[in-house]
Parts: sequence; C-alpha cells; structure tokens
Amino acid sequence: MFIRNNKIMKITDLVEKDDLLCDPNKDFAPYTGKVEGNVKGELIDGMLNGEWVELFENGKIASIINYNKNKMSGNYKTFYSNGNAKEEGKVYDNKWDGLFINYYENGNLREKKNYNKGTLNGKYNYYYNNGKVKEDKLYVDGKLEGDCFNYYSTGEIWIKSQYKNGKLEGNREVYFEGGKLEKTELYKNGFKVGKPHH
Repeated sequence: MFIRNNKIMKITDLVEKDDLLCDPNKDFAPYTGKVEGNVKGELIDGMLNGEWVELFENGKIASIINYNKNKMSGNYKTFYSNGNAKEEGKVYDNKWDGLFINYYENGNLREKKNYNKGTLNGKYNYYYNNGKVKEDKLYVDGKLEGDCFNYYSTGEIWIKSQYKNGKLEGNREVYFEGGKLEKTELYKNGFKVGKPHH
C-alpha cells in the first residue's frame, strides 16, 4: 500500500507505465510517496529509491534491498521465512559487486563468491550443509583459472582440475573416496587428449 497525502493507497491502485509506478488519479504522473504494507519503501517520480523492505506473511523480513532510480544499488540481503539470512552482498547499478554470500536455511554457509561489476572475479567456494568445502575455484574476469578442486562431503578430494582462460588445461585427476586415484585425464584447450590413465 502507498501513502498519498496522508491517505493509504494500495499498490494495485497504481499503474506501471514505462517502468514507473504512476498515479491514475493524477493524469498518470509518476508517483512520489512512501510505501506501506508487505513492502515498505519510497518512490520518487515513480521510481524505487532508498531502502526497501519486503515482509513475509508471518511478518518477518523477506528482503532488504537498496535502490537508486529503480536500479538495485548498495546493500542487498534476503532471508528465509524462519528469519535466517539467505543471501547478502552488494549490488551497484543492478550488478553484483564484491563479496556475495549464500546460506542454507539452517544458517550454515552455502556459497561465497566475488564479483567485479557483475562478473565473477576472485575466489569461489561452495559448501556442503555440514560445513565442508564442496568446490574451491578461482575466477578471473568470469572464467575459471588455475587449480580447481571438488571434494566429497567427508572433506576428501574428489576432482582436481586445471583451467586456463575458462577451459580445462593439463591434468584432471579423479579420486575414489578414501583418497585412491581413480584416473588421470589430460586436457588441452578444453579438449581431452588421449586415453585416461588408471
């Protein structure tokens, strides 16, 4: 709902026109005012601005997202309906920027990744719900680079791969649980070369 001149307006009373929320009672002029209800925030000239808070039906916070002229910009945080954090990071001009963290519903860490202006750049880790690392990788300008590791839920190494400019390059080693090498494959420019060594 929206407040207009101390009156409460429902969001359904506003009309979307050219990506702006407009007031049909004022010749469809872009709406300026505060928002109340399951979403709280402010519109300026029909555009989302500042901090917007969305609530679940149970009254708990679903998300806190900052906007600048209809574009996400600043802190970004979402939650599960139980109140635990789901995702958090920063976004500028609708693009992720910096560290982005994702959680399981029970609160355990699920994923950590780094962005530079919307492109994956830097260390990337994905975790099992038990807290052990599942994937350990490095991105450079959106492409995998260097040694990449996949692990079993026990923490033992499963796959060790090497990447160059986003393509498999060099040895790719696959292990059985318990640590014994299952096979080694050789890659060149993303293509498998020869037969695997057992």
